[in-house]
Amino acid sequence: LTSLPESIGELCNLTSLWLSGNNLTSLPESIGKLSRLTSLSLNGNKLTTLPESIGNLSNLTSLRLSENRIINLPENIGNLSKLASLSLSGNNLKNLPQSFINLSSIFPSIELRIDRFINIAESAQPEKSIFS
Repeated sequence: LTSLPESIGELCNLTSLWLSGNNLTSLPESIGKLSRLTSLSLNGNKLTTLPESIGNLSNLTSLRLSENRIINLPENIGNLSKLASLSLSGNNLKNLPQSFINLSSIFPSIELRIDRFINIAESAQPEKSIFS
């Protein structure tokens, strides 16, 4: 599987989507319409970016993005307030957006192996360290 159709956003009752181990290089913006989605697994693909609409998945509790080629996360990733588990290891992350600080409640369960230098947005609140 190398791509998803825009019509994926029409699956309004979908709660889990497991697409690990494919050859996806991008996701359609319509994925942000899956408002009931609680679990999204995209491990082991070839994703380099995520659509901005990913921040619209307000019921998402688990997001698995390990072993892709992601360089940056969208700024609105911090909107995922129900997120309880986030896996980002094995990517090419260079920056974490300022909104990442909004996910501080899940920091103990974030799997983030730093393979390269990561710059946390300089505008992030200095009194709040996300790794302490």
